[in-house]
Amino acid sequence: MGKMSNKDRKEVLRNTHNILTWLWILIMVLAAGKAIQNLIYYVDPVTRNEVLRNWSDFTPQVVVLFLVFLFTMVRFYHGDTRYLDRTYLEAQLAEFDPEVHSYFDRILDFYILVFHGIIFYAMASFEREFVGFVTVYVILLYFNVAWLAVLYYRQRARIRRGALGDDSRQAAMEVQRAAKWWIVNNMVCASLLVPLLFTTDCIKAPYSLTIFGIVAMANTIIDYLGTKYFYFPLARL
Repeated sequence: MGKMSNKDRKEVLRNTHNILTWLWILIMVLAAGKAIQNLIYYVDPVTRNEVLRNWSDFTPQVVVLFLVFLFTMVRFYHGDTRYLDRTYLEAQLAEFDPEVHSYFDRILDFYILVFHGIIFYAMASFEREFVGFVTVYVILLYFNVAWLAVLYYRQRARIRRGALGDDSRQAAMEVQRAAKWWIVNNMVCASLLVPLLFTTDCIKAPYSLTIFGIVAMANTIIDYLGTKYFYFPLARL
């Protein structure tokens, strides 16, 4: 088989971007649907059937957990979509770089999105249970830290080797800066929640929901503030 032309390589990037983006959309739609279902229905303790909530059934816990899920889902959807755009779509306008667009990287991106989606679906499924929801949320942050650490060091190694083209090098540096910020933010927020989660007195205390809501919302806000140019590239103009 002959060497792929630059046009064929860019077609590979375009197809990869489209497949991964639609996969991510499908996964997040399923998770969002589950979250909405758990928001408007509750399980009757007697019949064990799902019953439509009345206004009085929308307790602070129900509202806070749904809002945390919603804002976290939007942030991850936005971030992963921008990552796919930066890595695959915008690269079509630049160069196909074997250091960035290898088969291994494309497969890795696929499985990372799938695992992210599984975690979000699990979080939506635990929306009626505070301890389970917080547990999955912490798992999400730590899993994301692990993935971002791999991404950070791979990008740094590529930059140091000097093997990237100019456009790919700029993209790698941008992703590296964002990953560093996300790692610190997620590690701090997850570490603040671990004592709350594994201390029985804390998790059952009235203030536990407030603490969790504040930390989770702060995590999203800090995430956007620190990497606004990654999320909103037109803000530079």
